[in-house]
Amino acid sequence: MQLVRGGSDRRLQNASLLDVMPLLAGSKLMSAADIAELTDAYRVLRKAENAVQLIRDEQTHSLPTASIDRARMSLIMGQTDWSAVYAQIDAARDEEFFAALPARPAVFLLEMQAAEARPYLARTADLRRRLSVLLGRAQQPSRRLNLREIAARVRYRVVGSAFEQSLVLYHHAVAIHAGRHRSWMRLRPPVVVKLKLRSAYPRAYVTRRILDDGALYIGPFGSRRTADAFLSQSLNFFKIRRCQIRIRRDPTFPGCLYSEMKMCMAPCFAGCTDEEYGAEVVRVEAFLASSGGSLIAELEQGRDAATAALDFERSAAVQKKVEKVTTTLRLLPELARRLTETARREYEADYTEAAVVSRYLAFYERIANPTQEKGI
Repeated sequence: MQLVRGGSDRRLQNASLLDVMPLLAGSKLMSAADIAELTDAYRVLRKAENAVQLIRDEQTHSLPTASIDRARMSLIMGQTDWSAVYAQIDAARDEEFFAALPARPAVFLLEMQAAEARPYLARTADLRRRLSVLLGRAQQPSRRLNLREIAARVRYRVVGSAFEQSLVLYHHAVAIHAGRHRSWMRLRPPVVVKLKLRSAYPRAYVTRRILDDGALYIGPFGSRRTADAFLSQSLNFFKIRRCQIRIRRDPTFPGCLYSEMKMCMAPCFAGCTDEEYGAEVVRVEAFLASSGGSLIAELEQGRDAATAALDFERSAAVQKKVEKVTTTLRLLPELARRLTETARREYEADYTEAAVVSRYLAFYERIANPTQEKGI
């Protein structure tokens, strides 16, 4: 802290740590509780250092192993036996270690003592609290995971957003869990909107499956809810069917709510010709493929024609519809686009990882590499 902040705050340019610590609380660089813990731990460890060096008048930082030396150190430390001294030092080291960890969202990696053991990779909303559970001294038998006895080192990266956290986690998961990182991170193909063109009466719906079936696919969407909302509002501007029933063109068929509300051309009871329904599907396809541009252009052309004919009421009505379409298009993610034939074949690789991740991965790889590390 003195090295990092000392250049801008001359008060910290002091060799005495105990004199500097209270200044950190006044500058809001550390909490008062953390400063108190670090101060106590510092006093214990400094006293232990002096005791170790006093025993044989040696410049050493290793704890004694001989029984007589341990008894002498216990006496200097004001304890009755060595176990109490060791517990006091160990507790001080714990306080110092955990207090130095930031209580912020992060991605961390616990390396194990055994070289063949797989590291423990995870993300957390509070690094200090999570590592206190994983590496803290267990007070009583518990089913909670505790890696204190087998962990050797922790590396971590503090992140500024959930998006950055996911990318940093992904970056390290690829290296550590190579070949199974998708299942480890529970990555699924994202949601897309599909217009099934080879059907006799095409319809649009939301799916996670991409098939080589000649359909139009638009995606990816961040969630099924967003895709459903976009598609539902988009279909309000067209009259293709939304039902999943098999169309038989039966004039006696009662139809559905959308046909009653004149929001569907109702091919189920022959409410339109095949040519009329096909023309409406072409409009929907153009709308999805152009990210709404075709419908916006169509409406603006109609609005301008109404204005030129001095039909201002109709022009105002069309303008309101343009605004509704614009509002709907805000639900379309910036990354969403029409999937090409190549993208369809490479869908899982391209849209599970590349389209959503790799556009930003090159940048985040540069900032994710300089990790911080702490020995345990």
